[in-house]
Amino acid sequence: MERMKRYGMVVFCVLALFLAGAAAAAPIPVPTGFALENGRVTRGGTALECEVHQVPDGIENGIALWCVVGSETSEAVQKEETGVFFFGPDGRSVAFIPLDARGEYQDLVWSPDGGRLVLVTGGARPDMFFTLFTVDGKGMEKGPGFPGLRGGLAWVDPHRFAFTRIDDVRDTKSGAFQGVALWLSAVLYDAAVGMETVLKAADGTRSYVLQSVSDDGSTLNLTELSVASPKDWGDTEKIQEREVTVEVPAAG
Repeated sequence: MERMKRYGMVVFCVLALFLAGAAAAAPIPVPTGFALENGRVTRGGTALECEVHQVPDGIENGIALWCVVGSETSEAVQKEETGVFFFGPDGRSVAFIPLDARGEYQDLVWSPDGGRLVLVTGGARPDMFFTLFTVDGKGMEKGPGFPGLRGGLAWVDPHRFAFTRIDDVRDTKSGAFQGVALWLSAVLYDAAVGMETVLKAADGTRSYVLQSVSDDGSTLNLTELSVASPKDWGDTEKIQEREVTVEVPAAG
C-alpha cells in the first residue's frame, strides 16, 4: 500500500509536468548583451570563461554553437541569466534555456534533425531529470519533463526518444541510495503527439535500462535487472543482468 501511494505521487508529479509543459507555449526570452566573438562568449563586451560546443553535423536549425553560462562564470552574469545560450552563425544569441532548481547541467541531447533537444540536469547521483525543448525560430519552447537515469536516453527519430524512466525508489532496507534499486522502466515518448508509451515496465523483481537504439531506429537494446525476491534488491550480488531487445512501435 505504501508503495502504491509513492507511485501515485510520482504519476501525479509527471502529469503536472506535462500540463506545465503544455502551458509554456511561448518561446523563452533571451537575455540581452550576450554574444560570441572570436570563439569566446561575451557579456556586454566582457569575455566569459565557458566552453563553447558545436551543434552536431547535419543539423541546420539556425543554431551553430552553444555554451553553459553559470553564476561562477563571471561577475558580469546575473543569477537570472545563468543557463544554456545558443548562438547563430553570426555570433548573435538566438535562444536560451535557464537552469532551474532541478540540478546542475549534465548533458544536452539533440534530435537527429535539430528540431528538438532534451536538457539533462541533476547532480552526482544517477537520478537525472530530462526536459524536452522545441527549437522555435524565435527561441526555445519548453515541453514536458521526466525523471530518468543518467545516460539512459536516445533519440529514435526526429520526433521520438527512448529513455530509462524512474518510477519509484525500492525499499532496500539499507537506507542508502542505490541506482540499481530504483524502479526503472523503458519508455518511448512521441513529442509530435505528446504520447508516452511504456515498452518494458518495472515490477517487484525486474527493472529495465536503455542501452542503445539500433541504427535504423527499429529496436531498442535494454538490460534487464532482476532478483528472485523483492527483498534482494539491497544485495548487488543477487541482482542478475540479461540483455533484451524490444521493437519500436510505429509512429503515431
